[in-house]
Amino acid sequence: MPDTREVDKLKLIHEYAWNWFSYHAAQRMTVFRFFFLVLGALSVGYYQTITSHPGLAFALSIIAIIFSLLFWRLDLRTRELIKIGESHLAMSGSEMSKWGIMPVTLLPDSDSKKTPHTTKFHPNWMYSYRQVLSAIFFLTFLFSLAAAVYAFFQIGAVQKFIHYICASS
Repeated sequence: MPDTREVDKLKLIHEYAWNWFSYHAAQRMTVFRFFFLVLGALSVGYYQTITSHPGLAFALSIIAIIFSLLFWRLDLRTRELIKIGESHLAMSGSEMSKWGIMPVTLLPDSDSKKTPHTTKFHPNWMYSYRQVLSAIFFLTFLFSLAAAVYAFFQIGAVQKFIHYICASS
């Protein structure tokens, strides 16, 4: 067993890593909730304007595409910051387990898909926050793109141009 100064130092490192991890994990969920708030407002605006002002609906769907990309990129950065905290927690947890300070290490178990607590329903499919959040950002990007295409073709000038091209041939 190491001396108390070493133990205190390790506990301080562990606490600092936990605070880092906890802050960024909470921030990730806050950003995700804010993304849905923004997306909801843009969606309401789109559906309120698609029939009367398709140009505005087109602009709102382009904004939704941009926000999907920006929030996805922000999620990637937050994920990196979370992984930094996880790696330090794993190190300090492992050291404390070796010294008998903390008899359990949770991080290796949490990354394993073979624990007794693992879901039996498709355990490897859409398993992590990374996979689920990435899928949601991708789907919102695709739906926003489809909405932009639809709104674009609802714009009167575009319809007249398409009619003109079809009539000319």
